[in-house]
Amino acid sequence: MKSMGILSVFMMLFVAFAVQAQPSAIKIDQRQLVEYPKDAREEFLENMRDHLVALADIVTALATRNYIEAANIASSRLGMESRGADGCRPMKSHSSMDMMRMHSQPDSMALMMPGDMKKLGQRMHRFADEFAEAARNNTDLQHDDVAVLAALGKLVQACSDCHSKFRIR
Repeated sequence: MKSMGILSVFMMLFVAFAVQAQPSAIKIDQRQLVEYPKDAREEFLENMRDHLVALADIVTALATRNYIEAANIASSRLGMESRGADGCRPMKSHSSMDMMRMHSQPDSMALMMPGDMKKLGQRMHRFADEFAEAARNNTDLQHDDVAVLAALGKLVQACSDCHSKFRIR
């Protein structure tokens, strides 16, 4: 009989905790929604996936101490001059007629991208260039892994900052 009383108290506590925990179990995505037309969204998401693959390739190159390869990947696929940075580059001033004639997907994506999102993207692409420079400067004589990893950390954090603030649909 005593065990039934303990079991009842345990069940009441369990139910009380479950009910109390319920509201926090439903998380609402608080990130800013950025809506793109279907074609632009697909290209944008493909670009983001390529960024992730580029980061994986960089880490693989670093694991084999191939700093030049890591630098080349960062520059060519993530740096400010990479194709992936097209939508984040500062645009030249255009007339309204020029805007209507734009056929370039990166240009149109850049027009739809919120200013804060574009700034975060530019920051990530600049950090990719900084990482590339740190990796290229890591010669056989120097081996400054700390500087290379610190630059990689800034690059990854820049990705995380943008992804934690924005979502795409």
